[in-house]
Amino acid sequence: AVWSFLKEMLKRKICPDVATFNILINVLCAEGKFKKSCYLMEKMEKSGYSPTIVTYNTVLHWYCKKRRYKAAIELIDHMKSKGVDADVCTYNMLIHNLCRNNRSSKGYLLLRKMRKRMINPNEVTYNTLINGFCVEGK
Repeated sequence: AVWSFLKEMLKRKICPDVATFNILINVLCAEGKFKKSCYLMEKMEKSGYSPTIVTYNTVLHWYCKKRRYKAAIELIDHMKSKGVDADVCTYNMLIHNLCRNNRSSKGYLLLRKMRKRMINPNEVTYNTLINGFCVEGK
C-alpha cells in the first residue's frame, strides 16, 4: 500500500515532503519492513530531503518496539555519520525500552555514551534508570 501511494503521488506530479516520507517510513516500520524503510530514506535523500531527527526517532521507536536493540544503537551511530545528532529524547527512548526489558546495565552504558557526546541527561533519563535497576533488584 505504501509503494502504491507513493507511486500515485509521483504520477500526479506531487512531490512528497519530509512529513510525507516520515509517515510512509513509520508505516513500513510498523509492518516490520525495516529494509524497505531504509530504502525509502535513501529515496528521500535522492529527492533532496535529508532525514531529520524525527525520521530517525521514528525508526528507532519501531526498532525498540520490535526489541531490535543492536540495530537501534547502530542507528544512533549512523545518525551521527549523516550529521544528525541524537538528542536526549532519542537516548531516553532507547534507555526506557532497555530498562523495560531488564537491560538496565545497557541503558547505563548509553547514559555514559550520551555524556561523551555532550548530550545532557535529564530527570527522565535518571528516573528511568533508577526504576529499571530497582525492578531488576540491583
